[in-house]
Amino acid sequence: MFLSGKKYVKKILLKGKIMSSKTLHIKLIPKGQKTVTLRYFFENQNDNTERDLKLDSIQNLLEKSESDYFDSSFTDLVEVGKELYNWFDGEDRFFETALKKAQGTTEIIILAISTEGNLAHIPWEIMHNGIIFLVQSHNPKIVPVRWKEQNFEPFEAENRFFKVLFMASSPDSENSVLSFEQEEAMILEATKEQPLFLKVEESGNLEELSKLISSYGNDSFDVFHFTGHAGAGENGIPIFVTEDEFGGEKHSTAEDIFNALRRKPKLIFLSGCETAKSQKKGSIPSLVEKLLELGAKNVLGWAKSVYDKDATLAATTFYKNLSEGFEIAEALSETYRKLIEEKARHWHLLRFYLAGEMQGSLVTPLNSANREPIPIRKIEKAFLDEEKNVRVPTRESFVGRRRPLQRCLRELKKIQTDKIGVFLHGMGGIGKSSVASRLCNRLDEFKTIVWAGKIDEFALNNKLVDKIEDKNLRDILQNPNDDLKFKLKTVFSKLPQKKFLLVLDDFEQNAEKNLRQGLPVLRLDAKKVLEALDFAISETNYQNRVIVTCRYEFKVKEEKSFYKEHLHSFGKADLKKKIEQLERTLKKTPDEKVIGKIIEVADGNPRLLEWVFKILEKEELDLSKIFEKLLEKEAEFRENILAEELLNQQTSEFRKTLALVSLFKIPVPRIVVEEVCKEEVNGFEKHLERAIALGLLEKWVIPKGENHYRVSQIILQFLESEKPKNFQEILKRACHFLYKIWNKSPNFNETKAMEIWRLALETMEKEIGFEMLERITGNWNKFGYFNETIKFCKETKCKIGEDYRLLNRLGYARYGLGHSLDSKDILKKALKNCPSNSPLYKAEIFSNIGKVLEFNGDFEEAISFMEKAGDIFGEKREKFGEAIILNDKGVAFAALGKKEEAKLSLKKSIELKNKIGLEDENSPSYHQLGEISFDEDDFNLALEYAEKSFEISYRTKNQSNKSHSLHLKAKIYEAKGEIEKALNCANECRQINVDLQNVLGIASIDILIGQIYIGNLKEYKKGIEILNNAVRYLKKVKPFEKENLSKIFIKNFQIALENLLSENDFLICEKAIKSGDLNKFIKVARAYLPFLTQF
Repeated sequence: MFLSGKKYVKKILLKGKIMSSKTLHIKLIPKGQKTVTLRYFFENQNDNTERDLKLDSIQNLLEKSESDYFDSSFTDLVEVGKELYNWFDGEDRFFETALKKAQGTTEIIILAISTEGNLAHIPWEIMHNGIIFLVQSHNPKIVPVRWKEQNFEPFEAENRFFKVLFMASSPDSENSVLSFEQEEAMILEATKEQPLFLKVEESGNLEELSKLISSYGNDSFDVFHFTGHAGAGENGIPIFVTEDEFGGEKHSTAEDIFNALRRKPKLIFLSGCETAKSQKKGSIPSLVEKLLELGAKNVLGWAKSVYDKDATLAATTFYKNLSEGFEIAEALSETYRKLIEEKARHWHLLRFYLAGEMQGSLVTPLNSANREPIPIRKIEKAFLDEEKNVRVPTRESFVGRRRPLQRCLRELKKIQTDKIGVFLHGMGGIGKSSVASRLCNRLDEFKTIVWAGKIDEFALNNKLVDKIEDKNLRDILQNPNDDLKFKLKTVFSKLPQKKFLLVLDDFEQNAEKNLRQGLPVLRLDAKKVLEALDFAISETNYQNRVIVTCRYEFKVKEEKSFYKEHLHSFGKADLKKKIEQLERTLKKTPDEKVIGKIIEVADGNPRLLEWVFKILEKEELDLSKIFEKLLEKEAEFRENILAEELLNQQTSEFRKTLALVSLFKIPVPRIVVEEVCKEEVNGFEKHLERAIALGLLEKWVIPKGENHYRVSQIILQFLESEKPKNFQEILKRACHFLYKIWNKSPNFNETKAMEIWRLALETMEKEIGFEMLERITGNWNKFGYFNETIKFCKETKCKIGEDYRLLNRLGYARYGLGHSLDSKDILKKALKNCPSNSPLYKAEIFSNIGKVLEFNGDFEEAISFMEKAGDIFGEKREKFGEAIILNDKGVAFAALGKKEEAKLSLKKSIELKNKIGLEDENSPSYHQLGEISFDEDDFNLALEYAEKSFEISYRTKNQSNKSHSLHLKAKIYEAKGEIEKALNCANECRQINVDLQNVLGIASIDILIGQIYIGNLKEYKKGIEILNNAVRYLKKVKPFEKENLSKIFIKNFQIALENLLSENDFLICEKAIKSGDLNKFIKVARAYLPFLTQF
């Protein structure tokens, strides 16, 4: 909305001073093909000024703006920012003049830029005045936003705490694990001084979101925050990945999101990759642009792929400032400033879209008069152990359990239901109380009351009386002459609007001491409480609800009144999150072997994980002592959960059933359990149900599929003696059955392949074992996990020998780590053993041998082997194979100095992969084109290729390719004299290679880092130390000759020694080098070159 005839200045009292902002409206209107009209005004749109700008000066930028500029520095961000600023400012310097005039009159200038077509993709955020980016300006602060002309009624700041509705979407997928808990935790941590109300919609489902929003009044939330993945869907339409009712992936358009919002928020933040990226050169608007078209007012998003840590930092900074009462523009300015300060790689990809005029603050500052305070809810304090210590994670430290939480919340929120609540059961330490606490945190519409351990009528009454303010209701509860169920019914029917969520925690303590027919029996006084709650809640339309946590299921009629959720050990994604969280509590990162042992011992049990991590707090323990302590903790835990006692009171057939199921390390479908049990145990079905009821058998709920079952490895030692004599035959049957049902399944994954492989090795099923090895290690080699492949191949070889598939994978992995001499021998042996009826596999081996030969410098022979592979791929019409060979030949041609042939081959490889829909395989080809451009001193083109390679590797999570791209970028930046950027890339590259345990990769990047310290930073001692380190690594992977020394190091050592040694000593060294007198050289330079004594 424009305000004619007067200055449009917003003023809001913040922290005792006036904050004000002005909006400089800028409209860019295309005028033919080569010119654009720039129309600008501050207060009154009728009082505007126009000027024409030529597009030819930024034509290069326009051509790249569709995609490349997103990748942080297709050339230098600063240089692009300057180019853009100078074009925008023009010869008449209108822009700089306007900014200078505004100095002292306002604290913030909002650059509201309205564009269309490919101009909309110009990176206005990186405009640079030759000194700093404009978003770093202070007097005044400058904030660019993408503006749509529209009328909106301005809103006033709410005199209350800041409210955010947060929805994370993380569908079931091995490749798409979202750390949404950490984002939530960091937002809460950032705003703890001025707390916000963060309402979480746990389902990730738009239908559930819509229901939640409709249950609140207008203006209940200031911001709707969506976190998840986004991208292009069918026909290029931008989509946000949400969840269906089963936790599966669902593609939602901007229309879907907008329709779900019901009550429109003041601001929407789509915190996901590519939410602000339009498609097809701007002809299809991005998600945020479309939301603006549909009626949203303020929308924030990301233009392309963004690191999780950058996205979280942006959200936490933005919300911290908004919760403190700052204007939206001020909060946005501080967010850009913080991202740059923290060197966030993707800071410039944050986009703010605005309809109409920028509004002021969303809420008032903390100490404003009559400001509504935030209600304090510390649910976890209600969950106390016998020593009155909190025994559940805080809201900030909770991780995992997404699907159980979703199912339980769905049940507890139902209006039409016949269930009084949720019954959480499972083995001790599995996290039942933690899940109950999380549910209570999510259900803030209820008033929570928690009872832990034993309960009877008096315990129930006493705590209820403490929580009820109405004296009449308290008197009803304390009436000794009325039955409990009727008292509760009367009280529940007369409660005020906020109803009760009653939690009966550790309910197993209400079991009689002895089992009855192998099952626990509920004490009568506790049974009476359940009966009364069942009656009272059902008679009052289920408005109050109950959560019970218990190790066992009790066979009582009231159990049918509960939705049952069986909790199992952490799966792969949750386990990873939990371990990363526990590692952050330690002073130093544990040894890899220790982490492996912890995972084995704890077997996904959260409490046991926490127990064993406490051992690592004692830094003086050595490895053997740690392993000893871990086993002690495991034994203590078994005793704590009473597993042995429970098992001893069961029949031998029951224990035998569990022993049979325990042969699987991962959850398996019921049909698999039936396959191994049906011929061994009569009536095994009843034993399965009893084992679940006792918490001794895990039940994994699989959406749209059959439930899976698993025995925790924690109780395995109690079942060893129960295994039948024909156990080996059963294992073999299990191996074949799993292979049969899983191998061709669309849901086949690495976890399932590993289980089949394990069983194959146990039973000497060689063909199945080698097939699984081939599938598993093929992916590992692709992503650079060469050490894992080598260990896997060695373990397989020890059990079932070797064949051509094992040798091929092993040879490639050895090559990947730089062991090129033995890898050639291994691959040639694979070729010799490869059967004649496997031509495509033979072609793959030819290709791998070609790579090794190229690495060794045998380029002509390498090309010969590559052409053999290419002939087979061509004959079999295997297009991807042909594309790989074109790429490999390009690498070999480049090494031979045939650069034009190399470029042609690499570009053909890219073209072919694009044609068959495998664009994500192009990272190596772009990298090699970058290497060629670097050799030709075309650093800008080299950087473009390096960025393309990096972007693909980042998107596909290929750490190996990513490290190559970073190495190339480091070389380019060093050549351009941009040393800080070079070191940032080099250090990131080095860390990836350390994580991958790739010593050749570490040595290679250390050589570059050493050269930078010596040649650029003049830190000679540090440079020599790094180069010495590189030599130590190189010696681990291949013979190191004196010639290598002269090629790589002598120049750098000469520079370093010239600055470190006395003039006389340096002259002696220089003469020694020229004469080849290595001994004399060593004698003088020994202190700096310790490795030379080895030659």
